[in-house]
Amino acid sequence: MTGLLFDPSKYEKRKAANQLQFEKNYYVILLKIKSIIDESFQETQKVLAQIPPACRDKSLFAMLMSGFINGYVRQNFPECTSFDVNGRTLLSKDKKFALYFKKLNNKKRPDNVKTEYSEMLYHQLTMPGDEKSSVVFVGYTIDETKAAITGYYSVCLEGDEILWTTDISTLGNDNSASDAAPVVPMLPLAPKKDRVRVVAKKKKSNEE
Repeated sequence: MTGLLFDPSKYEKRKAANQLQFEKNYYVILLKIKSIIDESFQETQKVLAQIPPACRDKSLFAMLMSGFINGYVRQNFPECTSFDVNGRTLLSKDKKFALYFKKLNNKKRPDNVKTEYSEMLYHQLTMPGDEKSSVVFVGYTIDETKAAITGYYSVCLEGDEILWTTDISTLGNDNSASDAAPVVPMLPLAPKKDRVRVVAKKKKSNEE
């Protein structure tokens, strides 16, 4: 861990993050968050349409998206959302995973101004005695013109290394990142019965 803004020896390691378990435990929540990102994008576009381009700060789009996403997450999941010590929205339903919501760059990594706290999250570290839930960033990628969402992902990092990435848009499909999505078993079809054809018996001439 070179070039860090802090002394990692004063922190403790968080739990190892299991991708299959994460996708299984958070399957329904992740699908809802995908809808939240879409709704937040629409609301952001409405706000931007009212602001002249010359008055838009470079970070305005990301700030608006972050506000809408985090607000809608808290509205939809009040029982499992809270604020961390820095005021960031945090979602956890099982104390095994801690979900943060961020815009992702083209490498599917969250863009943040480096601080001691953000570096601690990126390196899966925590203060002694605090929860050791694995940190997972849930977010979106967008095209260069900010005209369309190009992807929805959950990303688990450890420093500069991406441990795993889940493509939320494929969860439940045949080509999903894992087989953690629930599968509904198909009942066997009942065997078809052979149809019996009834043929009328012709009367013999001497029976008339």
